Amino acid sequence: MKQKEVYTPAEDTYLLNKTVKKELKEGIKALDMGTGTGLIADTLSDKAQKVVAVDINPEAVELAEENLATKNNVEIKQSDLFNEINETNFDLISFNPPYLPIKDQKIKEPINKAWNGGKTGKKTLFRFLDQLNKKLSPGGISLILISTLTEPNKVKSKIKDIGFDYEVVSKKKIFFEELMVIKIKNI
Repeated sequence: MKQKEVYTPAEDTYLLNKTVKKELKEGIKALDMGTGTGLIADTLSDKAQKVVAVDINPEAVELAEENLATKNNVEIKQSDLFNEINETNFDLISFNPPYLPIKDQKIKEPINKAWNGGKTGKKTLFRFLDQLNKKLSPGGISLILISTLTEPNKVKSKIKDIGFDYEVVSKKKIFFEELMVIKIKNI
């Protein structure tokens, strides 16, 4: 896949992608939030009937369009989370949110939105979770990647507060943090 000023897939992306492959079922409707290069949307397109891939970064949208040009079942949109997503009832929603806690919020370059999670690292993730129930189908799942840097217990508590069940389905210890994929279930 080609790269521009877009978040380069790394351990976090690969862990989420591996988990998506395990959870992916034939014929579903999927949403890849924060698609970046389109790597996870590409994986989803192998079995999903329809994939919507979104990113806030216009350069990521352009790159994903180039990388996924041959995928007829993928629609790519620029959106700040769900703002431009009119569809509902997604069976699987994947999201590798910006999770690094950043004290200096004056960073403006679009690529920085890929990793800048606000002062606590949870700003974008909590906005996503607050809107999830409007887009996830009954029985659907959302796979989100978090880090020990984002206070996992607070994230898990937020998931319970909004009425979803969850389980940690993948983990990977890297340099200064542990990455984990949480499977959120709409029961």
